[in-house]
Amino acid sequence: MIFTEFHNTLNARYHYQRYITKKSSSIYIIIIVVAIIMSFLTIKYIIDASAISKLQVTIKSVQIQEIKVTYAKLKLNIEISNPTSEDISQLSTDYNIFITGSIVGSGSMRLTDITALTVKGTSTTIIIYFANIANAVIDAILNQNFSLTISGILNAKILFDLLPISQNFSSTYFY
Repeated sequence: MIFTEFHNTLNARYHYQRYITKKSSSIYIIIIVVAIIMSFLTIKYIIDASAISKLQVTIKSVQIQEIKVTYAKLKLNIEISNPTSEDISQLSTDYNIFITGSIVGSGSMRLTDITALTVKGTSTTIIIYFANIANAVIDAILNQNFSLTISGILNAKILFDLLPISQNFSSTYFY
């Protein structure tokens, strides 16, 4: 009887140790899987963020569509180039417009996606009201001798469209 109790105690300890070992193995496996997933997401974030920082915004042309006594209407043709091997999704931009260094307005563009290694063109019309700007800027537009700069922020979604990210940009066109 004493031997049977001793044997049962040893047997219980053995099964308890196996239970603890299996539980520890399961915890290690879960930790390894979580670490792999986190590593993958971190690498994807870094790649996507790098792609956003390499976008290039260029003003391709500026056309004076209309000049009136109180305003001028300009059409801007803008290209956004994605030289990377990563697609950029949900891209949009907000920007300020400068003529000869003076801020004359602001704008925004809602773009869709820019696939890898492509250039996307867009155009926007801006109206500059002369009451809001200096005489030097008015003379520059009337004489058609000015520089136009847009400066702003590109916004996109990365990491499977879960996280927003922003990148500053600036582009100048000499008319």
